[in-house]
Amino acid sequence: MSSPRFSIVIPTREGAHTLKYTLQTCLGQDFDDFEIVVCDNFSSPATRQLVDDLASPRIKYVRSDKPLSMSSNWELAVPHAAGDYVTVLGDDDGLLPHALRLLDGLLREQKTPAIRWDAAFYLWPSIALPGEANYLRIPLTRRLHTFDGREAMAGVITFEQCYSTLPMLYNSVVQRSLLDSLRGKIGRLFRNRYPDVCSGFLIAHEAGRYTSLGLPMTVAGLSNKSVGVGHHFMPEKSSIGDEFLRLNTEEGVRTRKGIPDLHVFPVVPVADCFQVAKEALFPNDSRLRLDRKTVAKHCVWCLRTDSLKQWQRCMGTIRASLLDDPDLVSWVDTAFADFPPSVSGPLRLRSEVMGFDNEKLHLDTDLFGVEDIAGAARLCGKILGYERAEASTLFRSTGELTEADRLRLQLQEKEAAIQQLAEAAERFRRTIEERNQQIQEVDAQLQRLRRLTRYPRMIVRAFRAVARKLSPGKRAS
Repeated sequence: MSSPRFSIVIPTREGAHTLKYTLQTCLGQDFDDFEIVVCDNFSSPATRQLVDDLASPRIKYVRSDKPLSMSSNWELAVPHAAGDYVTVLGDDDGLLPHALRLLDGLLREQKTPAIRWDAAFYLWPSIALPGEANYLRIPLTRRLHTFDGREAMAGVITFEQCYSTLPMLYNSVVQRSLLDSLRGKIGRLFRNRYPDVCSGFLIAHEAGRYTSLGLPMTVAGLSNKSVGVGHHFMPEKSSIGDEFLRLNTEEGVRTRKGIPDLHVFPVVPVADCFQVAKEALFPNDSRLRLDRKTVAKHCVWCLRTDSLKQWQRCMGTIRASLLDDPDLVSWVDTAFADFPPSVSGPLRLRSEVMGFDNEKLHLDTDLFGVEDIAGAARLCGKILGYERAEASTLFRSTGELTEADRLRLQLQEKEAAIQQLAEAAERFRRTIEERNQQIQEVDAQLQRLRRLTRYPRMIVRAFRAVARKLSPGKRAS
């Protein structure tokens, strides 16, 4: 029997309540040649029951015999894929209704080992971050171009490009033969805590060149069970985040030496995953290397904490990661001596303004009756209008654009960059205002303490004065 065109791999851990809707998005494709691999990470019986109830011949069920780290579950799951091309979905993510049909057409045109895309982004009603729920962000650019894998990695490790521009299994379809080749070279594919980002670096290097789409094929969801939320946004408050670290620790997985072991997203995952890929595939490439000063700088800039004590502890961890280089220690002490602490809580995920911003559409999903990832995927499909589109007409390569189109794209990119800088400046201004207000509050508290500490001294002086007045009388008696 011939292999299917696509394998959709879904690693899951106690995710039956969201997996139900993820599977709906996969089984609802307008394309027939695919399989689904559900890899159950030692969950309760609800996951197996869900798969059994669906009774779909497309679904292949695999189960671990003990709880595994996320990376180990991916390592178990992906080799069970039999498709020509493989992608990975989280168990609270979704596949857009016409994704596989369009990807099939593009792969036949592009003849590429991997196609990555800008995923849509959905915040479930159940997300454990106050004020963040019921939000959908849809990328709306139709850019189609080719990335050089090495150049892409260089841009990501200097933080000039987002890590999602890499061909991660989480936002790409990748030739199974390429994954088999990688596994033959280095053995284990997912070698640290972050299998999605790790796969991006490995595939970028192995593929050499890959295709990139501006329009989404999937919706990345965050719910109450998301490891990303628990580990990066609620590091000291989440049982899911605690389990994520515990399972990695039990398997002996640690952050690479010289990288701060902190919940700083995306800096720490990017730095650690690059080091893993470099050790495995290109250890002697002196031109493609991580700059530790750049990592430390971006760690501080991206650090968000809930208290001054937590901020100071994290800054100590950053400093400790540089102790093997006295010059770097001296630099970090000087560079951030007067840097204002960020104690405003985690970074906001929702856009403050709904609507279209020239590249993305921001929606409050409450207004559309969307309650889960399947509803979010259907809404994306309706807005994008994939139903009758063909890949050849939907996407145009940047090489096929007119000069006016190229200039327009460049202008849009510059406007987007300016907007991002303006937003960053505004966030920094608000941070400074918050720090000043905190300083004023601390100063007011100190003033109150000084006044309070004066009262006991006044009482003592008054008591002594009374005692002196009474003393002669006592002597006379």
